[in-house]
Amino acid sequence: MRAIFLILLIFLYGCSKGSENNNTSTKCELNYGEKSSKYLPADEAFKIDITGPNENKLKVSILITPGYFVYKDRFKIRPLNNSFVLLDKLLPSGTPVYDNNFGKTVDIFCSAVEFETLIEPRDTPITFDLIFQGGAQTGGLAYPPTKKTFTL
Repeated sequence: MRAIFLILLIFLYGCSKGSENNNTSTKCELNYGEKSSKYLPADEAFKIDITGPNENKLKVSILITPGYFVYKDRFKIRPLNNSFVLLDKLLPSGTPVYDNNFGKTVDIFCSAVEFETLIEPRDTPITFDLIFQGGAQTGGLAYPPTKKTFTL
C-alpha cells in the first residue's frame, strides 16, 4: 500500500511540477479574492505518509490536494520520548509567494512535498509529533498548525 501511495505521490508531483510552468493549469500561488464555503478539513487536504527509520532517516511525504498548500518553514518534528535525537531536516525548495497572513514572502508547496529528517536512534519504537501548517490557495484561509503523532 505504501508503495502505491509513493508511486502516486511521485506521479502527481511530477505532473504538477511540469504544469506549474504553463498558463493552462493551476499555479502555485495565493489568491485572496472571494472566500469559499467549502474548504476541506486539514486531514482531507493533506495526506501524510512517514517511513523509517532507515539508515538514520525518517522520510516524510505529504500529498497536497489541488487548491491547497503547506508552508515550508512551518514543519517541525518533535520527539516525544528519548528514543531518538533529531539532527536535521532536509527540505526541498518551495515556491516563494507573498502571504497576506504573515505580511511577507514565504515558501510554499502546492502539490506534494517529500523530505528526509536525519535522526540518531536510541531505542525503538520511536514516537514523535509532526507539526505543519497549510491553507487554501484561494480566499486567504490558513489552517492553525496541524499536529499528528506517529510511532514507528
